Amino acid sequence: MSEDRLQRLETEYFALRGKLEAGRITRAEFDAALKTLMAQDAQGRYWTINAENGQWLVYDGKQWVAGQPSAAPAAPPPGPAAAQPAAAPAQKGGGCGPGCLIGCVVLVVLCIVAGGAAFWAYQTKAITLNTALNLVGLGPARVEIVNFRDDQVDVTLKQTNVATNTVAFEDALRLSAFDIKAFHLDNAGTYLLNITPTGKSTSLGSCKLTVRGGDQYQFVLTPEKIVVNRENEPPKAGKDLVLETSSWCR
Repeated sequence: MSEDRLQRLETEYFALRGKLEAGRITRAEFDAALKTLMAQDAQGRYWTINAENGQWLVYDGKQWVAGQPSAAPAAPPPGPAAAQPAAAPAQKGGGCGPGCLIGCVVLVVLCIVAGGAAFWAYQTKAITLNTALNLVGLGPARVEIVNFRDDQVDVTLKQTNVATNTVAFEDALRLSAFDIKAFHLDNAGTYLLNITPTGKSTSLGSCKLTVRGGDQYQFVLTPEKIVVNRENEPPKAGKDLVLETSSWCR
């Protein structure tokens, strides 16, 4: 299995595990989502992740057994050729005739319906103010920390670019094993995140984040590494999923 594919599946697993521990999804939803975390390697073997401990499992033809994927995944079969779009008909002159008038009326009606639907959604709390702001990149941001280590850790987050007459954001969290906590940020900007074991000075990792309105970052701490995920805009490269190599942490 390729490194990118491996890291993507591991990150999805830890993100799901974090949501389960935080009560954001049920066990049934977790199990259903976990069934989609499966890949096939070049030898045709199927791989998945153990729901309880996050370890890799391979199907040996009779049962799932522990293993460690290493082979490159099989290339997906070529899809059908995309149909070429038909050429658009040439436009004819003529100005605003009856057809144009009907189009304008339809557009006005659609705008009224859309506005009414948006108002109803806001009134019934189907859409909150933060949700609406997030859609246009102006809402509050969130940086979630999930500690899957066996020890306690301290996490600090400090804003590094501060406008004149503005107080910089600075906060700290302490997480025990399997804790999930989060920083809530009202202002976009650059922030420095640092993670250390409680009572020790050696850092487990640091990340200089550029946070935009509505960003939803998640840092999953495992005994081997720190996985980074931006839920509102998933990574396009596997290296971005690991703190040490992630382009989000530069």
